[in-house]
Amino acid sequence: MAGSVFDSPMYTKRFPVGEAGRLFTDTADVRAMLLVLGSLAKVQGDLGVVPEDSAFFIHRSSMECQIDPAGLADGMAEHASPVLALIEAFAKAMEAPEHSRFIGTGIRAEDVSNTALALRLRQVLSICEKEAGSVSGMDVLLGELPDVRASVLQISFAADNGDPQATKVRQALADALKLGQEKPFDIMPALTWLSSLSDRLADLAEDRKAGPQIGALAGQNRALLAALMQNQSDDMLALCLSQICLSTMACLQLF
Repeated sequence: MAGSVFDSPMYTKRFPVGEAGRLFTDTADVRAMLLVLGSLAKVQGDLGVVPEDSAFFIHRSSMECQIDPAGLADGMAEHASPVLALIEAFAKAMEAPEHSRFIGTGIRAEDVSNTALALRLRQVLSICEKEAGSVSGMDVLLGELPDVRASVLQISFAADNGDPQATKVRQALADALKLGQEKPFDIMPALTWLSSLSDRLADLAEDRKAGPQIGALAGQNRALLAALMQNQSDDMLALCLSQICLSTMACLQLF
């Protein structure tokens, strides 16, 4: 069988994930990171941090360039992050070194990947809210969503150390991406909430035909969340995050 049931054509109807499946591909990850880099360049150009013509070129190119995720594998292996390799590949694809040298000015690799993840999780939580809203007995969990969103739907950005220009960039980037900027980016409340949602669905589905699948998915989420709480490294997050999200989506689809 495939490495994950969510990647398996054979298991696709036993563990369906609906529209959320498109959010957890390497291509979706790359597109989200390019959106962050393009939006950053645009606000920096508007604020005079980088040349306006370079900012325009980077922003436009971020929507047009096609980056093969496979080409980022070496960079991922070396740095435990694809961001530096992505910036290099993006610069090469732009074929304009006079402009591409301003890609990612003033932002850390982890800020790019975290902010891109926040953009994808925004869609995950919206789908969950819509699907769970039609299930009775979800009032308490849905009532927790505003606090969950306040934790994870934040841009990640380096401390500005009192630099007013950096503060302006942070605020403008948050506005451009429609994310918050008041709190540190924190993914754990979202993953904990998703696991609680799958647990609740498993309880409600105990006597249903799909009860065994939902119960198994909820059990997987509990195990993955426990492992992640013990070890919140980037590698552990990579192993657990998509599985928790897609398991919860499958629970909602099956319910």
